[in-house]
Amino acid sequence: MEAVRPKKRYSQNFLSSEKILDFITDAANLSKNDTVIEVGAGDGRLSARLSAKAKLIAVEIDRSLETILKKRLSGTSAAVIMDDFFNIDLSRFPDSFKVVANLPYASAKHIIKRFIECGRVNLMIICLQKEVAQKYLNDTKGRSFLGWWLAFYADCQRLMSVERHQFVPVPKVDSEIIAIYPKRKRCYSEIDEEKYLRFLKICWKHPKKMVANNLSIKDGFLGDFAAKRAHQIDQNGFLKLYKLWSTYGKEKDKVESI
Repeated sequence: MEAVRPKKRYSQNFLSSEKILDFITDAANLSKNDTVIEVGAGDGRLSARLSAKAKLIAVEIDRSLETILKKRLSGTSAAVIMDDFFNIDLSRFPDSFKVVANLPYASAKHIIKRFIECGRVNLMIICLQKEVAQKYLNDTKGRSFLGWWLAFYADCQRLMSVERHQFVPVPKVDSEIIAIYPKRKRCYSEIDEEKYLRFLKICWKHPKKMVANNLSIKDGFLGDFAAKRAHQIDQNGFLKLYKLWSTYGKEKDKVESI
């Protein structure tokens, strides 16, 4: 197989570890009945593994990789789309599918967001920059807006850390493999999704400020939340805070209408 030169403008860092490529493939628990989407197929090493286990749709923006990618996938039923993922109409894909990919660092967050919001993904196994992965994992030390946003739609689990030397070229940071399990029913059915996500954005607008200041609510109305910053609040706490915020808005409207 001919040598491939990764391109910096496409944020290309190819996984070189056969062991880790096997791990990612196995983690997806694929069957012949599954359709799996891979964004950033690159040189096709992961693609070949995926196509051996499921119906693969491989997406790659770099047209210089088309020949090597198709060679590696010759003899399989894989479909190769040479295009920018963000140009693709997701309605072209089946009603239910899995996503398995070593995502380009520069666009990983936007790719995840688009897949999650389309509502047809039943599992994502993805490798991405460790710092970003930790924000999605939303553990005590790494709580972030990204984590709470994702928690509305899905559960997230850490699978494996990947050191930088496992990639070609070697990036400046380590990576993490995570699993995202979309919820069959959107979390908190009694909550207005658009309003709740807008509320989270406001809470995290200035992370170092107290949430009372971000939400422009008088301290006395928030009780114990008045002296807390967003990263100090857990998932149940945000639900309670959201209800207080919603109630405050209604009470304020009543006062202003008198």
